[in-house]
Amino acid sequence: MTQSLGLVSLLVREYDEAIDFYVGKLGFTLVEDVPIPEQNKRWVVVAPPSSRETRLLLARAANTEQAARIGNQTGGRVFLFLYTDDLARDYQNYKARGIVFARAPEEMAYGTVAVFEDLYGNRWDLLQLRLAKGDAPEKSAARSILESSRLPDAIKYVGWCLLLLLPTSFVGKGLNWALMIGNAWVALAIVGFAAVLLLLFAALMTNEQFLRDVSLQGTRWPSVLSITLGWLAVVVFGGLSCGFERIGIVELQPSVPLAEGCATRYADFYLWHLFDSIPGIKFNETVGWTQRYAYSDKLSGWLLLAFKVLVIVSVIGSFVVTGRLRRENKTAVSSKGGRSI
Repeated sequence: MTQSLGLVSLLVREYDEAIDFYVGKLGFTLVEDVPIPEQNKRWVVVAPPSSRETRLLLARAANTEQAARIGNQTGGRVFLFLYTDDLARDYQNYKARGIVFARAPEEMAYGTVAVFEDLYGNRWDLLQLRLAKGDAPEKSAARSILESSRLPDAIKYVGWCLLLLLPTSFVGKGLNWALMIGNAWVALAIVGFAAVLLLLFAALMTNEQFLRDVSLQGTRWPSVLSITLGWLAVVVFGGLSCGFERIGIVELQPSVPLAEGCATRYADFYLWHLFDSIPGIKFNETVGWTQRYAYSDKLSGWLLLAFKVLVIVSVIGSFVVTGRLRRENKTAVSSKGGRSI
């Protein structure tokens, strides 16, 4: 069983003054600052630099009972423990920024400790633990390598890709099944419905509010959504070509029998042309990927053009909107003296 302590609530008077202190003076990172208008509050989360586990939830006092506990959530005892790899450095920096220390640095059996107070009077231990003899340095080095790498983000990125790509495999199987049923027009209507869902997904991945709502820390959403859209698009357009071929208005050679899953087979046709459209890299030529299918009708050309426009415009739009949101967030955080997420 794997568990971890995610958030610790810290009562504050006002969000902005707390952000100014924890981000501006202590140098924490502003992880989240999301308005919740229906509850007249904000979801504000801060964390020490490079911290990947426990974070602070800055919770504005909602009544007089909570307000009375601001700065005294532990009855005068030390409330929180901030670990550092260089206490002398942080002590001097914090003193220069006006942080009040209740106790100067002191050598203890377990390391060096100093006690400071935040803007409300909560007491913090600033700790630099002493390395144990033997295996402690190696453990510290291994932890440092892991934390400095992008491995956790990469695992999360791959996980989201697989999670979103899984339903598209069922879409491909569903389209192949629909194209094999008796009535060609019913089959084409089902494929058309899938195409409408594709258009809705393309619109969603460029929607500013959607991208703002799903902007999880460490996840590159434009990349994840682009991969999902690309695969969904080649399957759906493959189904369209297969359906139109069935009623005789599209001609692709060599033709793929319905029983062999022509929707997913014709996906190769669209995917090849998509990579061939990327200038400069010559991907298809480099990997020796040759086009297996050729078309001689105008409708296939229009379908191919619509496919490229849909995918390219949606992907670029998603990156543009997300980039603008990140710039806005960085500007907002910088105006408070902090760091961007």
